[in-house]
Amino acid sequence: MAFAGWSQKPSDFRDKYEGEVAVRLEEHTHVELEVDDGEIKINRSSFIKTYMASAQLNGVNKVSLDYEPLFSKISDIEAHTLIPNFEKDKFGKEKVRDIIDRKVLDDDIFHDGTRAKSFEFQGVKKGGITQLEYTEEISEPRLIGREVFSSSLLTLNKSLS
Repeated sequence: MAFAGWSQKPSDFRDKYEGEVAVRLEEHTHVELEVDDGEIKINRSSFIKTYMASAQLNGVNKVSLDYEPLFSKISDIEAHTLIPNFEKDKFGKEKVRDIIDRKVLDDDIFHDGTRAKSFEFQGVKKGGITQLEYTEEISEPRLIGREVFSSSLLTLNKSLS
């Protein structure tokens, strides 16, 4: 799943979302279901692009993608921050470097098999954009989760296919 052809400048956003902390520019989820030798295979591709409209979010933005190793796997993680240079009216790109696979410890989880792919968007600041793309392979249909179309963020474009 690739979303190309986007070409914007920091000045396109500067005053547009005044008063917002962040704006979800795009969020797309595509689910493919197939049966292979009687086994259900589900692939869910996700793409999320978020504009940082406030200096409250300056610094590092931590992300954790949880999964159950017996029933799912997360792969093909592509993540970066578009850092604004308002003088040149261009974005610089800071790719996420370190993705850590770690065990999740949570008192609310009734078993201890949950893991997470964790990383940090670097250089996040007002006017910046974070972009995340990844694939989740799910072998247990009951764990596919849900898609919520209402969010605490102003969302401009969201789809589920």
